[in-house]
Amino acid sequence: MKKEQCPLCYSELEAIECAPCHDCGHLPIEIEHFKSGIHIYRIYDVYKGLRLQLCDFCTLDFGSYRSEYLGFDHNKRLGFDQFNFVQELTTPDLEKDKYCPDCAKRLKFLNFIHNLRELIEKEKTIANQT
Repeated sequence: MKKEQCPLCYSELEAIECAPCHDCGHLPIEIEHFKSGIHIYRIYDVYKGLRLQLCDFCTLDFGSYRSEYLGFDHNKRLGFDQFNFVQELTTPDLEKDKYCPDCAKRLKFLNFIHNLRELIEKEKTIANQT
């Protein structure tokens, strides 16, 4: 069986149970929060068609990610005020996902970051050609 690798650091991924949030859902405390019904989960178009499913806390905290981690230059922040609401999850559930122990993130979030960085790089290339 082929082992899947992290799209950012290429470490081997592990299968784990996750709460619905693509950002923090891998954390054991978030699974407890899910079971207690603490969070609301929503899907957002975060950047030019790239979507994330986030809990209410991560939605508001997303702006704390450093611009370099996301792939932006010049301290550009990406926060809730730039998100476009798509839908609220009415029946969220626990789910299996892969997890990178080196990046400390789940695969759905890692794929989002990978795709965001690629999109930003394409935008930079196009901007440099004009």
